[in-house]
Amino acid sequence: MDAKPPAESASEDGSRLAIELGNSLQITGPNSGMRIKAKLAGMVKDRCLIVQAVGLEGSGRLRRLFSYGDPLLVRYLHDGVIFGFRTFVSGTVVEPLPLVFLNWPERVEAHSVRQSRRLDTFIPCHLKLQGTGHDASIIDISAGGCQVVLVRSAGVAAPDPEHAPQVELRIPTTDEETPRQIEGVVRRCHADQSRIELGIQFQTEQVALYEKLTALLPS
Repeated sequence: MDAKPPAESASEDGSRLAIELGNSLQITGPNSGMRIKAKLAGMVKDRCLIVQAVGLEGSGRLRRLFSYGDPLLVRYLHDGVIFGFRTFVSGTVVEPLPLVFLNWPERVEAHSVRQSRRLDTFIPCHLKLQGTGHDASIIDISAGGCQVVLVRSAGVAAPDPEHAPQVELRIPTTDEETPRQIEGVVRRCHADQSRIELGIQFQTEQVALYEKLTALLPS
């Protein structure tokens, strides 16, 4: 497999790439009509990123779509920020999984999609997910969304953010007799054996709730 010399390590802070294994990626090829969904499968710092192309398993399309030296544009969402960078294909592997090796990016652009900073919290709530209710906790919140943690028990499956599953939150507030009901969409999910963390985007911004929490919680 061919390989190019490693690029200089770079990111939004000049030293570390803000990305996690399993992060969903959107890859645009030399032809702007080519858009491929992928996931980060691994990396060798300062040398390359290894991505798994989604939907190309067992297919000969991989090497037709990705050739050595092809310029690519990669975009992804991480922690409320859209990142993008340009890179080149340095190699491909078809078996046992369709993997594409990309040069380490020299420059990464970042654009925040949050309209307000997140508040660190610990608020008990009730989460309705996939038709089932669960006790959960909000560990951070902004006007546009929140991060929720629930204990993983028998029968609780982690949702797939690519399908944008709908959720309903009921959040108790100090001056309201009934909990506030908020609808949202799961945009991020991280699960292990003991718990599930969900990044939820609200269907409508909760400015009043956010301002109330800002006044109550220490900055």
